Amino acid sequence: MMLLVCYIPLTLSLIYIYVPIYFNLQITSVFEYLELRFSSVSRYFLSFVHTLYAIFYMALVVYGPALALSHVTGLSHHVLVAIMFIVCIFYSSIGGIKAVLWTDSLQAVVMFVSMTVVVILGFSNVGGFSVVWERAKASGRINFFNFDPDPRVRHTFWTAIIGGYFTWLPMYVNQAQVQRYISLPSMKAVKIALLINFVGLCIIMGLCHLAGLVIYATYHKCDPLKNGDIMAIDQLLPKFVMDTLSNQPGLPGLFVAGITCAGLSTVSSVVNSLAANIVEDYVKKIQCNLSESKLAIISKTISVVTGLMGFGFVFVAERMGSIFSVAITILGILGGPTFGIFISGMFFPWANSWGATCGMLTTFVFMALLGFGSRYNAAYIPKQFLALDISGCQPKNSPLIPETSTPVSIYLETVTEYISPIDWKNKEYGGWITFFSISDLWYPAIGCVMTVFFGLLFSLIFTYVFKKKSKRMESRLFIPLILKIWIRICPNQIEKLVIFDNNDQILGTNKKLKRTNRVNIIITNILNEKETME
Repeated sequence: MMLLVCYIPLTLSLIYIYVPIYFNLQITSVFEYLELRFSSVSRYFLSFVHTLYAIFYMALVVYGPALALSHVTGLSHHVLVAIMFIVCIFYSSIGGIKAVLWTDSLQAVVMFVSMTVVVILGFSNVGGFSVVWERAKASGRINFFNFDPDPRVRHTFWTAIIGGYFTWLPMYVNQAQVQRYISLPSMKAVKIALLINFVGLCIIMGLCHLAGLVIYATYHKCDPLKNGDIMAIDQLLPKFVMDTLSNQPGLPGLFVAGITCAGLSTVSSVVNSLAANIVEDYVKKIQCNLSESKLAIISKTISVVTGLMGFGFVFVAERMGSIFSVAITILGILGGPTFGIFISGMFFPWANSWGATCGMLTTFVFMALLGFGSRYNAAYIPKQFLALDISGCQPKNSPLIPETSTPVSIYLETVTEYISPIDWKNKEYGGWITFFSISDLWYPAIGCVMTVFFGLLFSLIFTYVFKKKSKRMESRLFIPLILKIWIRICPNQIEKLVIFDNNDQILGTNKKLKRTNRVNIIITNILNEKETME
């Protein structure tokens, strides 16, 4: 629940810091900013990285709902994945961004209604909110203010606020979201949309948290995964729906519609954004004179190809364990460093192309070591599961309980590793295991902060050691609020790094900078005229 608090600084920073830059630049590809601020190399490299990440991300977000639906419908999850991709590819390629926006809006309503019904009826079946709350509290699942600074602890106040902020922020300044921002008529409309999104996000995520509490309260004496009733944790919600709501006509179907909408919404957005991204970053650079009709055909073809590639990656995703954990890990390895280089460019005028690129590559290597190391050593990393009881279940075989004649109640007393919390912090672990035990909720924040730190460090090295001169950049490439602060702190350095328009309000009352800027503009115009004459 504490995760909801991070949506406040998230929304405010989007409205007043990040989105205005993209909206004022009116760029189709978000990576175009990197070429304007740093170099074409950083643009093409990160555009390629984003393409790979987005294709794999599609596979993850479709595999989860398909696995859930297979438990409800009895169909193979491969068949369900194929159906979702076919539908998404069809309307995304035919209708473009307008079709994606309209369908996303309708799908959001269906998701909201289905989750609301599931939560309300779930509370009613268990015995009310007080019963749900007491059962969760008695088992230690209500813990809002855990201020433990240990980065290995998965869920704390800090992972919810700081980790949650950096997890959600890259998702709201990526290609799919920037397309939506610049499609609106004014910045005022963007702000209204983000405020509506804030309310909707709090509601839908709050419903998800409540659904988790209801599910625990329902199965608090017989956990389905430990008992072998389901094969993956992602099937827990569908089982709950079928067990508790199947006697209500139409409700399982409503749930299926909600789950399907969640998958369709994400895939259609990614497919559409990838088409725009590849056309702007590669196709137009290779063939800059193509007509709009040819570009439209190429864009549709890209939508089909990337959608098919996403379907292919599903067969990889299904072998990687928990969908949420894998998604956060991949986001930390790729999304954190990618967003970090954008922050370097927007916040720090002295960050240069060489330094920012080296900082980003260094962080990529570090985050890959951390992410893949944690997956490879998962068996040795301390488990932080809370107690899951199966004392109320009928004795049966399961993946965790081998075939035995021992009664379940006796068996539970011996296999304490699986059914009771482990005091893992009192145990000693090797240095690498301790390192790999860092909570994956910190990955995006670590990747982002490290990219900025090393980017600035390498920028200073290239500037003062290797004497690499930085090009002066236009003020529109920086966050106005941050640039005003730098002008007050170090006006002389900013004068050498930033080009201002004569009407630029960022200069404020700094007369020296205004006078110097006018001279710089005159010199720049003379040089441009000389190049034209030659």
